Amino acid sequence: MLRPTVRKEMTIIVKNVTMRSKFKIKRPAMMNKPIRVAEAGVTLLEILLVLAISVSITLMSVRYYSSATYSMQTNQTLTQIQAITAAIDNYAAGLSYAGISPGQVRAVLPSFSTKTAWGESIAIEHFTNYSYDVTLPNLPSSVCPLLVSKLTTNNHYKIRSDCGDTSKDLTYTYVLNA
Repeated sequence: MLRPTVRKEMTIIVKNVTMRSKFKIKRPAMMNKPIRVAEAGVTLLEILLVLAISVSITLMSVRYYSSATYSMQTNQTLTQIQAITAAIDNYAAGLSYAGISPGQVRAVLPSFSTKTAWGESIAIEHFTNYSYDVTLPNLPSSVCPLLVSKLTTNNHYKIRSDCGDTSKDLTYTYVLNA
C-alpha cells in the first residue's frame, strides 16, 4: 500500500514565537493519472444490482396488492352474508323460514348485498322451517378458504361444498338454533 508523504510549509505562532516546519503533501502516482471515460461509468454489476432490487420490490408490492384484494373481497362477502342473514331473520321474526321467498328477501336487502364482489348474483333458495341455502357462484379460489374459515366459526353456517383450485360455487346452509 502506498502512503502519501506529507511536506508543506506551516507556520505556528505560540506566544509571539514563530515556529516553522515544512510539510508537503505528495499524492501517490496512481492518483495523478487522469480519469478515463471507461472508469467514470457505471458497471454492469451495478446495473444488475439495481435491476434485482427493483424487481424484488415490484414482486413484493404485487403480492401485497393481491393479498389485500382477496382480503377485501372476503370481508365484503362476509358483510353481504351477514346482511342476508339479518334480513331473513328479521323477516321471519325468529319463528320459521317456511313461506319466505327469495324475492321477498331481495326486496328488503340493500342492492349491494345481492351481488358478490366479483359481480355474480347470490342465490338464496330452499327455505324450510329452520334453514335456507345460499349459493355464492364462481367464488375465486383464493377467497374461498378465507371465507370458509370465517363462516365455520359460527355453528349456524354449514358449508355444503368445498374449495377447489379453480373458481367454483360455494353453497352453505344457515340453520336456525343450530
